[in-house]
Amino acid sequence: MFLDATFRYRPKNKKLEFSFVAKNLLNEDNFEQIQTTDFSTNIYRTNILPRYFLLNMTYNF
Repeated sequence: MFLDATFRYRPKNKKLEFSFVAKNLLNEDNFEQIQTTDFSTNIYRTNILPRYFLLNMTYNF
């Protein structure tokens, strides 16, 4: 399971926009998907990026 969050703020000015993005808040190490059929079990596992945060400012002119 992943937990991501995005917060955006646009003032009345509307030329500036601020956003804060948080990815992988639970800090999971890998992603695993298991598919089971009558004949086989397939496991797909991949490493993912650790928790990170982004602060963004956008200016429109």
